[in-house]
Amino acid sequence: MQVGGYMSRKSDLSKLEEYALNYTCTPNNLDKCIHEITQTFGSVSDDKKEELVSELKAREQKFHNIQLAYKILMNSLYGYFGTKTSRFYKLEVAEAITLTGQEESRRVQEVLEKEGYNILYGDTDSMFILVNGMPDEIKNDIDEAKKWIRNKFVPRINELAQKELENMARELGIKNPVLGENYHFTFKQEMIARSGIFLPSISGREAKKRYDLWVVDEEGISKDKITSAGTPLKQSKLPVIVKEYFKKFIETLLKKMVNDEESLLKIARELREKILIACEEWNINHLGSQTQFNKPLDQYPETNSQAKFAKKWNEDIAHKLKLPTYQINFKYKFIEVVPKSRFNPSDYLTNNLTPSQLELLKDLHSFVNGNKIRVVGLVDPDNILFIEVLKSLFDIDADRIIEKYVTNIFKPYFTILNIPIEKIAFNIADLDELL
Repeated sequence: MQVGGYMSRKSDLSKLEEYALNYTCTPNNLDKCIHEITQTFGSVSDDKKEELVSELKAREQKFHNIQLAYKILMNSLYGYFGTKTSRFYKLEVAEAITLTGQEESRRVQEVLEKEGYNILYGDTDSMFILVNGMPDEIKNDIDEAKKWIRNKFVPRINELAQKELENMARELGIKNPVLGENYHFTFKQEMIARSGIFLPSISGREAKKRYDLWVVDEEGISKDKITSAGTPLKQSKLPVIVKEYFKKFIETLLKKMVNDEESLLKIARELREKILIACEEWNINHLGSQTQFNKPLDQYPETNSQAKFAKKWNEDIAHKLKLPTYQINFKYKFIEVVPKSRFNPSDYLTNNLTPSQLELLKDLHSFVNGNKIRVVGLVDPDNILFIEVLKSLFDIDADRIIEKYVTNIFKPYFTILNIPIEKIAFNIADLDELL
């Protein structure tokens, strides 16, 4: 949504289309801008046209920077009004800003739905609308489809939205400080996604920014990328191997538009097998979830098992075994484990550890069992002795890792696609036989 901002528009003339330009003009001089460009392109040489192209692109960048500066300024002011330590703290102003945005979105959504538009998702400052009415002959031509959306679909959306928001402004007695009574709202086309999947929230309520989209246009510029919000692709802590296969899953689902069971199950099954192999090999670099401690370990609650283990390691183990310690603002990999039920230190590392170190190892084992530690960290991936210490105390919890990074991650998608999550663990023929 943009209020009194800048707009991008491409001329319909074939001469301009071949240069794939986006013309950036203010709302007040849009028609004049288009007229001047049209006249110029009809009467100059190709060299002059290229010069004009460069000039227009520079102008576009200029206006983009201006609108971005306004946006950042407005967002900063909102935060300033809502901060108690601010000189201009006024919570009512901050609340009015968000409530106004919510009311705008609500009223526009109601109007659009009455006109037959399908709103996939909406929040305070954005709305995803399913495109309808596009001619069948251009649906498979991305460039033509984008032109139709810009020139036919978006203007109609803006027409309906502008009318409703003007009514709202009059009801509330709002006046534009620049335009006076002519209060101006503009819904700006931010992106065009060719396909996407919207997930319900974890609690089952309406989804709040949980989606994956295949974006083909952003701010009028052609793109080919996956954009995600609130889904595993945005989770920085995901193990390397999990992120690799999940990205492949999303690209197969959205870009190739494949939704047959076997193709998608194959990816999930391959990930499951890779995890099992990595567990056997103790490949923590592949399996570990990335964690960073941003404050002293003693400031974390006892319920934080990662910090709890790191603190114990630092205080009682590392300096005596001469192993590295956990530091603030460094990234470490932690992994789900199961403490060994039987532990005999004499069975491990007798050639590398002194008697006092073996006693310390027993103390760590006692601590792990007594405190039900289920997560340990890889503080030094190159220290073979350290890896052997961990292996002597723990087994990697393959079942927990598969549940966390395969079952729980794929389940929301498989539910939408009506694929039983249980099929990940079996070939379809095996599962049919069991049933």
